[in-house]
Parts: sequence; C-alpha cells; structure tokens
Amino acid sequence: MPGPACTLLLAAFASSVVEAGVGADSEVAAGRAPVDYAGAPKNSASFTVVPGAGVRRRSPQSTLTLSYTPRIYYRGPNALSVDRPLVLHQAALTHDWDATHDISWTSSAQVSVGQIDYTAAGVVFDETISSAVRTSITDLFRATGTTGARFGLSPRLSLNIDNSVEYTTTLDDTAVIPTPEAVAAGQGMPGVGQSIFGSVIPDSFQVSTHPSLGFLIGRDMHLGTSVDVTYQWFKDTARYLLISPDLFWDAKFGARTTVSIAGGFSYLHVLDAIDTEQLESSFGGNAHVDLNTVVYRGSGTTATYGIDASLEYYFDPITGTSTPRAGATTRMLLELGRKWTLEPIAAFYTVLETTRYVVLRNGVPVTADPNDPDGALQLDAFVANDATLVRLELPVTYQASEGVGLSFGVRSNMRARPLSDPDFKLNEQYELWAFVGLTIRTATSADSGAWLPF
Repeated sequence: MPGPACTLLLAAFASSVVEAGVGADSEVAAGRAPVDYAGAPKNSASFTVVPGAGVRRRSPQSTLTLSYTPRIYYRGPNALSVDRPLVLHQAALTHDWDATHDISWTSSAQVSVGQIDYTAAGVVFDETISSAVRTSITDLFRATGTTGARFGLSPRLSLNIDNSVEYTTTLDDTAVIPTPEAVAAGQGMPGVGQSIFGSVIPDSFQVSTHPSLGFLIGRDMHLGTSVDVTYQWFKDTARYLLISPDLFWDAKFGARTTVSIAGGFSYLHVLDAIDTEQLESSFGGNAHVDLNTVVYRGSGTTATYGIDASLEYYFDPITGTSTPRAGATTRMLLELGRKWTLEPIAAFYTVLETTRYVVLRNGVPVTADPNDPDGALQLDAFVANDATLVRLELPVTYQASEGVGLSFGVRSNMRARPLSDPDFKLNEQYELWAFVGLTIRTATSADSGAWLPF
C-alpha cells in the first residue's frame, strides 16, 4: 500500500504548478468629507497604496493561494493631526478543491491587523454597512474564515453547506469618542472629549452555518430551500441567535439574463442584552432578488445591467446591535472595446427600526438622571445619523495592458438618520471624492497575476 500511495502523491505534486505574483494598487483622491464621524465636511485629500505579493499552487484538482496586501493610507486634514500614514496589514489564504465530479470544497481565511479611519470601515467589514467607525482612527484585529462544500447527490439534486466565522477586537489603548459640541449643547451630554462609549468598535464573534438543498429543473432552473443559523456575540452589549429559513429559485433565460429570488422568515432570539428593553425576541421577513441582463451587445460594446435588493436582519459590527435592514444596489457595466470599462453604481440601505444605544462607563450602563451631566443619555439622535446610507460611484477603467490598469472617477456617500425620523434629511452627512488610480501587476502565470486580491 505505501508504494501506490507514494506514487499517487508524487504524481499529484508533479502535475502541480507554482506561480508567484507581485503588484500594487494606488489611488489619489480629493474632495470634501467630514474629518470625524460627527463633523462637518472639509476640503480633503488622501492617498492609498496597496502593494501586494502572492503565491499560488495549481493542480488539475485544486488551487491554493496565499497573499499579503498591506494598505497604506493617509488623509489630510485628520481629526487627530496624525502626520503619518495608517497601515492595515491584510493576509489571505484560499483553497479550492474538486475532489470528484460531484464533490467540491472551497475555504478561505483572512486576517486584518492595523489602523483604519472612520471612512474606511468598508475595507475591513462589509462595504454596505450603514454605520461608520465612531472615531477618527482605530486599531483593530479582525479574522474571518469560510468553508463550504458541494455534494452532487444525484444528477439533479445537490447539497451545499457553507460555514463562516468572524472575530473582531480593538487594539486601542484607550477608546474615547469625542462628543460633538452640537449634540452636547442643551442635552445633558458629557463635554467635548469625554468618553461616551466603552469601546470604538465592540469586540465581537460570529459563527454561522448555511445548508441548502437545490433541485435542477430542466437545464437552466433551480428550486430549493436553505436555512441560515447564526450566533452573534457582542462584548458588553448583546448576544443573538438568528434562524432564517427560506425558499429560493434561480433561472437563466437565454444567454443574456439570469434571475434569482429567495424569501422566507427570520427569528431573532435575544440571548442576552445590556439594555433590558431589547431582550424581547422577534420575527421578521427576509428576501433577496438579483437580476443581471445583457441589454446591448454589438459593435465592440457590451452593456450589462444588474440590480439586487434585500431585506434581512443585520448585525452591525460598529454599533454592536441587530436590526432589520432593507437595501438595494443597481449597476450598469459598459465594456467599450477591450480596454475601456464604465460601471456606474448606486446603492441604498436603511435600518427599519430605530435602535436605542445604551451609554457605558467602564462597561457599566449609566442609569442616572439624563439631566445630570454624568447621568444616563439617550443617544438616538447622536448615533442614528448613519442609519441610512446612499452610495454613488462612477468609476472608469482603462486597461492599458494585461498587467496595467488606470482608473478614475467620482464617488459619494450620504448618511442620514432612519427614514421614519421626522428630522430625516438625506445629506445630513456627506462625502464627495474625485479619484485617480493605477494598478500594476505581474506574475509567472499567464494572466499577469489577476488572482492577486487588489
């Protein structure tokens, strides 16, 4: 037995290819944006450089990729007058394995360690988060991992099991959030510079599993069911258990259009909460619609339109809460010949419930008279001005060669309190940037390192 096993192992390594790649992604931007979370917009400039290196081993059945892409970022002016760039170290490991024709396995792990400013939360967390980091700069450590397997149970029946885990903690020596003067005035809030929250980003841990069973109808249609089970822990605020079963349907119509629809319900069980008014568990709906279609193709031009909309329970990694959230993203991809690409994007997200935020002092909720400067504070008005998010982007890309790309365009973020708030106004806080970027990559692989995660 050892002889045949060694022979198979040597054959596997002999048929594998090891590739290496290096590159860099850079951007210079100018515009107007708040210096801190609650500040007014100011003329600003920033630069970002993301050098990277990676190695990939490919065989007929598997691909293993390791990459390191530190993010170097500087913005002026900034609230703390920091005269050096912020560095966020990012490392990723991915593995894809096709065990047999009917069994495949995909896994990934990412680690981020370093500093981000309040505008860069989407770099580390989901880019559609509706809240911003509550301070100008924060140190953090975040690790995420996913693994998923697909099993072909029959020619038409398949089982997918996807699992994920996340852990986030701050590395700040002190977690102090400046109190805006505009909010402090007349509301019994602490003076400017005093600590309002116990931490800028709460320590959190999440583990989730998502099994799904799909049935192939004809050649281009699937019907199935799935369930999402998630345990979420936020230090000092709450622990949740979310169970979300749904039904899904997806289909391909011709060579141009794909549609996916899913819907069901969600049960959020509050295991623990520092705010006793949030201990009540709740039911809600969940839904997702995704459409992609090629609306024009000809004369070297292709236009593809896409829209996705969702309703879900959302775990906010910045505020340490869970709340129903609705959102939609629409985009048009215009490919003009082989070198030019335009992709206008518009996204809208809003929470559907106003969240109460409990003020913590040394991890203990404050319960004194709110008229007392050292007393309890209802911070709905203070923290809710990012409950609604509108993101607009118009990026243009010119692919000079396979390994060199130039990009430029504009982007804007507008944040506001919930739509139900009588004082709602869309541009309560806004950012507007014009940018130009350059991406260069090279590798021993034929694709010039397109697999590097820039």
